[in-house]
Amino acid sequence: MPGFESFGTVNIDALSAGPFTPDGSKTNVTSIGFLFEFDGKRIVFTGDADDGRLVASLQPLAAAEGGRLRIDALKVAHHGSDHNLSTDLLDLLDCKRYLISTSGARHSHPNETAIARILKHGGPGKELVFNYRDRATRWDVEALKSNWLRVRGPSSFVNPSQIWVYLDESRFGGVDRLRELPTTSVAFVHWFSGIEASARWGPGHDDGVILVATRLEYPDRIFVRERLFCQFTHPKAGEWIACPFLND
Repeated sequence: MPGFESFGTVNIDALSAGPFTPDGSKTNVTSIGFLFEFDGKRIVFTGDADDGRLVASLQPLAAAEGGRLRIDALKVAHHGSDHNLSTDLLDLLDCKRYLISTSGARHSHPNETAIARILKHGGPGKELVFNYRDRATRWDVEALKSNWLRVRGPSSFVNPSQIWVYLDESRFGGVDRLRELPTTSVAFVHWFSGIEASARWGPGHDDGVILVATRLEYPDRIFVRERLFCQFTHPKAGEWIACPFLND
């Protein structure tokens, strides 16, 4: 809340179990939401849309896929407000990545209850993605992660695997080095799974590779969709910070 500082670990179970009160704003209910789908990738953009309309719109699509709609990312409605994200909505989705777009300057979003609902009901494997680092700080703590994060084991004790970052095909380092790259130099970003990365760069890439390209003219022709996604995750002020979570 504005003017107050939170102390201690967030109680995910208690927060997520709280009652849901829908957004009563007359302007927010006019917000347009849509499902963007291209080349097998799906992202649900919600704007400030009210939860009831999102649930009603997604229910038929989820039913057609056996109860849950598989998507690659959900832009969490209204910057992570607890009035725009219910467990009913989360129960309709098979989602691995939740995008939180806000500086928190006006309403201190994202709301802790909304994040708790995602952690509790957002599926067995997920990432929370923030575009302002201070909005992620509350959740990027070991005391919380120890209950909600399970780290994947290394491929071997001698040569443990990790996600590598490549800059124009040259190994740049771990994901922590992404902060060193000026956003103005990035043309697009592409994620390679462990299988894809091992086929391209050889052994030692079992956890995958993030390829950062500084030019659009690239030898491969598989990056068209990533250019659009890179622009979406490229706000003027801030950077996208990924906090991976995985339920026990």
